[in-house]
Amino acid sequence: MNLKYITILLCVSSFSLYGAQNTLQQRFYDLVESNTPIEQVIDTLIEKEPSNILALLNVSMEYACMDNSDLAQRLLAILIDKLGPEHELIEELLQKSALGCLDADTITVIAIAAGVDPTVASQATAAGPGNATPGNITAPNIPIGNGGGGGDSGISEL
Repeated sequence: MNLKYITILLCVSSFSLYGAQNTLQQRFYDLVESNTPIEQVIDTLIEKEPSNILALLNVSMEYACMDNSDLAQRLLAILIDKLGPEHELIEELLQKSALGCLDADTITVIAIAAGVDPTVASQATAAGPGNATPGNITAPNIPIGNGGGGGDSGISEL
């Protein structure tokens, strides 16, 4: 009986979280499509539900990354400003920003310019995006020496 109750509770919680994100996304796009300036869109949505700033980041970055990275940069600066550079969620906000179309260096510069402590800004983006894949790494071709000469011609002879 307890397992069934827990399963139902998890399903309802997931649906509720998805519904909240979906509603926020719909409100965001409704405001944008009505030609509301992006600063006012952010103000309106934060004013209605200030606890959803990370969800708002996801929705706004998704939109901005489809458009261009200049808009994404502006949105990040606006969100940092609205949250405040010393807010407890700043580090998480910066980390989540790295999952969008902004690189770690750009996020760090925007954050520092917005008044975020440089250590916090650089640590939050130090690992880079979580979905990054490393390129091919090839070991250099190093010639093998002739065994060295014991001091004749330096450390070893190639």
